[in-house]
Amino acid sequence: MAADQEEISNDEDIEEDNDCWDEFSDCCAGQHCLMADAPVSSTHTCLNCGHNMHGICGVEWSQLSSSGYDIRKSCLTAEGRKHLDEEHNMNDICFRCCKHLTKTN
Repeated sequence: MAADQEEISNDEDIEEDNDCWDEFSDCCAGQHCLMADAPVSSTHTCLNCGHNMHGICGVEWSQLSSSGYDIRKSCLTAEGRKHLDEEHNMNDICFRCCKHLTKTN
């Protein structure tokens, strides 16, 4: 091996940069979460409560009725209604809010 080449060992412990996971918290779907042991990113937020959730722990607004939920726009929080009016791409509602808002309709 040449003197200017660094020897790389596969046995070394590689410390990963996990700073991106620092702000993760529990999924807002609560007991209805489908990935309880997985970290939650800020990529998906609930349209109603505004908290972070896993992408699979909710229902897209346009698919609520076909998924068995009866939720009217007027039942959403003011932030949720504003978000819908602004026509964003991700309009998921966490399962906890889906169940709660369906019961209160």
